[in-house]
Amino acid sequence: MQAEANLTGYRPAAARANPLDAPQPAPARRVHARHVVEAELEHLDWATQQPALELFAAGYWRRRVLAVKGRFELTERQLARLEKILQRLGPCTD
Repeated sequence: MQAEANLTGYRPAAARANPLDAPQPAPARRVHARHVVEAELEHLDWATQQPALELFAAGYWRRRVLAVKGRFELTERQLARLEKILQRLGPCTD
């Protein structure tokens, strides 16, 4: 009985008449999480100022910075901070 309750509304893929009936993944969402962004920018700012930067390619840090830019809604101050980090990393060579 419990198993039947869990399958209510379930249709196997073969029973779907139209491929458009297939569940669609949710679109990527940009989130507002100021504390997460601040922590990530703080780390990226610190990491890109370290002399051991040669251990990681600048491209790695550039991808990390751009991931923050793409995942979150940033304030003007955060965008300025992000751009400062990108300038420190220099031009893209990937």
